[in-house]
Amino acid sequence: MTYLHRPSAAFDPVTPLGHHSQDVTHTSFGVVTVGVFTRSLRVEASSFNGAHPDEDRTNFDAVRLDSYATRVSWNPGAEWSAAAWFGHLAASGGAHVHDALDRFGASVVRTHGSWSTALVYGADLAAGAGHPLNTLLLETTFELNEVNAVYGRAEYVRRTAADLALIGSVGRELGIGAVSVGYERRVWRRAPVAAGLGARGTLNLVPEELRPFYGSRTPAGLVAYLQLRPNARM
Repeated sequence: MTYLHRPSAAFDPVTPLGHHSQDVTHTSFGVVTVGVFTRSLRVEASSFNGAHPDEDRTNFDAVRLDSYATRVSWNPGAEWSAAAWFGHLAASGGAHVHDALDRFGASVVRTHGSWSTALVYGADLAAGAGHPLNTLLLETTFELNEVNAVYGRAEYVRRTAADLALIGSVGRELGIGAVSVGYERRVWRRAPVAAGLGARGTLNLVPEELRPFYGSRTPAGLVAYLQLRPNARM
């Protein structure tokens, strides 16, 4: 599932570094899905439009089913959920150009009471590339009570110089990591909305080649935010 829907990331307002590799695609004009399921196992297959939509979301882009994907999900118990997936995205032009690529990954999520943790692996293998660009994420959220919650995330991604718009400035591939911790406190609740005030700190880990761009191999950041969500138990 995407990070927005994982209980292990319920309070984190920041997109993971490996989001595009781990969470498959975004909005698509055209998708057909079939699946079979039992109480604990689900198998799905889809054919869809692999192109990102343009910036005008008030009309429909041309529908073409040029890409495909499959996913297997297994829930062996009330606290555990595991999944594995594979998809092929056709080359796309337009507002978001990308070459044809294969995308695959796996995840394990455990939720025990008010504590949820996820381990997610995702990778992209571009057409003609000799090896995939791997990403790995570990995240956790612990609800101290109905008012306070703490969360954390550790992640590592491989990215090309083209991904970072640094062609000619650095090597072809780079490894980037980050460690984040955050806290949120619910400050207001009235049906149907609850509001939380939070802060999130991140320590990034970048290779020596990126030091000139950041001034450090460990650039840090801090986010303070007010977040609105449906009124339910935190």
